[in-house]
Amino acid sequence: MLYDNELVDGAWRRRPAADKAVARGRSRTWTARETAVFQQEIARAEVGVHRDVPSEDERLAVVIDGAQHTRRRWRRLVTARHDALRTSP
Repeated sequence: MLYDNELVDGAWRRRPAADKAVARGRSRTWTARETAVFQQEIARAEVGVHRDVPSEDERLAVVIDGAQHTRRRWRRLVTARHDALRTSP
């Protein structure tokens, strides 16, 4: 859990800080498990999108090509974000 707070007798138990928790959550590095789950979801989506490809071999080729393309894009985004975080003041 990144953040929790509770309204008790009309007052917040902690000072509101959801905006900071969201920013921290967005800037943190994904775990290996989170990355694997994301890649599995992308692969499942690719299969669903390409159901109309006639043969199983062609469908698999399309899925693999899409997964490789997604992985390359993801690496570029992660690298750029990591570099930006390292160089920010």
